[in-house]
Amino acid sequence: MAVHLQSLPLICFLLAAGADPTLKGSISLHIAAKQGDLATLRLMVERDDIIEFQWRSRLRAIVEDLRALENVRFSGHLDQGPRKPLPALGTAPSKRRRLADRCQLDNSLFKSAIGAKAWDIVAYLMHTKGLVPDVDTLRMIDTHGMP
Repeated sequence: MAVHLQSLPLICFLLAAGADPTLKGSISLHIAAKQGDLATLRLMVERDDIIEFQWRSRLRAIVEDLRALENVRFSGHLDQGPRKPLPALGTAPSKRRRLADRCQLDNSLFKSAIGAKAWDIVAYLMHTKGLVPDVDTLRMIDTHGMP
């Protein structure tokens, strides 16, 4: 639903919390392809250590706040222990590293992208991700006229 609504903050939150874009037949990937939304498709497939670092840091802060709230609820006082500051927006982890993709892509994504005439997604799947289209997909590309 987050992909359908094109809610990037919610998509980032779900991915940082461990959501798997390949569940339910990779429907979230297909929705992004049918919408012609290459940025969202890339966000769900490729891991970016800067985005992961920022979202995980903020999730940790939320968990700490919820634990403090639970403490107040049960003990009646707020524990003001030392708190790790949140990284500033745009802050990168100390070492930049290439992370593996979140999921494996399959040829069925071609059909979703071709149906939407999202040629940038078709090119991304072929050239960047190395997917080889099958004969039916090549016929679809020929029929729809890829530029």
